[in-house]
Amino acid sequence: MTFSKEEDNRIIGLVKEHERDFKKIARLMENCRSAKQIRERYDNHLADDIKGEKLNEDEEKVFWELYCKYSTEKQKWKLISSQMSGRTTLQVKNHYNNFQRKYYRRIKKRKDFALILN
Repeated sequence: MTFSKEEDNRIIGLVKEHERDFKKIARLMENCRSAKQIRERYDNHLADDIKGEKLNEDEEKVFWELYCKYSTEKQKWKLISSQMSGRTTLQVKNHYNNFQRKYYRRIKKRKDFALILN
């Protein structure tokens, strides 16, 4: 179930009032959202310090350097996002997954094209 604009605004207001007490905020919201759902919504989408736009060229370079450094770590996305100001764990994971999806589509197109030529 997606969050409505009203819920988002309420969460933002309650975080300003009660800081990061998400259990209390969940009780005050009086709906079927858990404290975990509210925390994740705030941390991944609503917090003031989150950059909403795509990674710029400098961030892209930093991302790949950090990915090479942490690619074998279990918590790689958390480690990478902690060193990229304004980027969430979800954003860096999605950035990588989008890159992979585009990369494999290109490879598939090349293979399909090669089959046509042969």
